[in-house]
Amino acid sequence: MALYMTGSDPAAMKSPSTTTTHIDPCFRGGRLSKLDVGQLLPEMEQENIVHGMLAGISALHSAGVVHLDIKKDNLLLIRDTGLVKWCDLGEARELPELEDEDSHGRSVFDTDEFEGGMPYVLSRRAPEIRNGLVSTLSDVWAVGTIAAELFTPWNLLLGLDETEQLKLIEALPKALESLHQAGEIEPLKIELLEALLCSDPEARSSAQAALSMPYFEAKREREAAATTPQRKVLKARRTPKGTPKLGPAPLPA
Repeated sequence: MALYMTGSDPAAMKSPSTTTTHIDPCFRGGRLSKLDVGQLLPEMEQENIVHGMLAGISALHSAGVVHLDIKKDNLLLIRDTGLVKWCDLGEARELPELEDEDSHGRSVFDTDEFEGGMPYVLSRRAPEIRNGLVSTLSDVWAVGTIAAELFTPWNLLLGLDETEQLKLIEALPKALESLHQAGEIEPLKIELLEALLCSDPEARSSAQAALSMPYFEAKREREAAATTPQRKVLKARRTPKGTPKLGPAPLPA
């Protein structure tokens, strides 16, 4: 997972003036927004994309920055390598100091600080933002909305306006349960979505914690197998006792 921005120093991410978008001229693939709602990718690609999104956001949060503009337009895919890259950190903000942290230690700040109104597009906006609070967990919610679109062809969180969006958020737990009971989505995916899309930010998973969830176990096993040295075991060829050895007859003396 990579964060596309000018400069490679993590400290540079704390300055909005240095987080301008940089598009790699060698990029081969496309933005995730090219995928229509309902267009499902193969299982392994879904897993790689969701893992990559969380890994990138986790790295960003570790650097003391919240993205604030997570959407499919800002997610680049390199299909031949499976690499996922976030781009456009123009709305990113440095997290406040420790005294402004909530009970989970995830910094929060008021939406009054935003001149252009509330951050994130409507379909990616976490419930607590409507109450004036933004934190790293708001990024996690936004990633969860994209994961929901990757996992299911159904329109779970794409309201046409603020009123419809709130109704969809309120109905989300029942919608996920219905999909689970109908066998439309795997239990491990449901578990991940419930962790990312918990309406209560106090109970919502962090990006780092989500990476350790069972849904990614198969990916962890594949990566571990790929890094384990392959040792060739040579078995000695043995002839069972009493079995005549085949071969040319011995030459006469």
